[in-house]
Amino acid sequence: MCIGSIYYLSKDGAHTPPLIDWKKQLPNIADVFGNTTFAFIYHHSVSGIVYPVRPQSSIKPMFLYSNIIGSIFLCVEAMLAWVAFGALIHPCVEPDDWNVTHKGIPFVEEFPCAVSALYNENFLDIPFISQVVNFYPMLNIAAVPILNITLRNNLLDVLPIKAFLKKQNFCLFLLDDHKPMIKGIWSIILTIPVISIVTWYRDVQTLVTYTGGFCGAFILLIIPVTMVSYARQLDKSPANFNASPFQHVGW
Repeated sequence: MCIGSIYYLSKDGAHTPPLIDWKKQLPNIADVFGNTTFAFIYHHSVSGIVYPVRPQSSIKPMFLYSNIIGSIFLCVEAMLAWVAFGALIHPCVEPDDWNVTHKGIPFVEEFPCAVSALYNENFLDIPFISQVVNFYPMLNIAAVPILNITLRNNLLDVLPIKAFLKKQNFCLFLLDDHKPMIKGIWSIILTIPVISIVTWYRDVQTLVTYTGGFCGAFILLIIPVTMVSYARQLDKSPANFNASPFQHVGW
């Protein structure tokens, strides 16, 4: 994404917008949180990364360096996008009208007409880079089976769904969820709400706002903080080698 922004900067120049209007920017904080934290699947990969690391003492520097490098790239990416695309708000022009100019600047077929709601789409016309950048959504698609299995197992453990079916004497064959076929049926049932949403609602960015901005805040921050807080109140052992060094309530 950084390379794509630099490509357009060198090809078509900067399109920096006027000074930032914070009244317009503040409502988009949820989008920022969703796109940079939740949508990058940070929480899906942390446990899988940490567990196999040997020696475990290398985990702290690994997370320190990776977070520093990742933060730098995210900041650079945001600034490059702001400089390259920030002032592009005019609509796309049809091929028959390519001779039209906007403020003396000719419309260019390959140049994004505005910052796309999904940032990846700004680089569709760059050879090779577009395939690399736009492969990222494919990784989300590839993760769907894992997420579906996790969702199914968690819901069946947390909610008394099977007890309700047994009490109502309804669809008792679903209780044998150790069988592969029944597991598949449960997965299909839990997928129906998702399929319904994407069938009737097409604004992906709004969905990212709510799933990433609000749900992400609870999943990544509020719920873990609550669990840690109560766990520390219950843990009265004098020596705990797993105790966090960040014990102060400010953390």
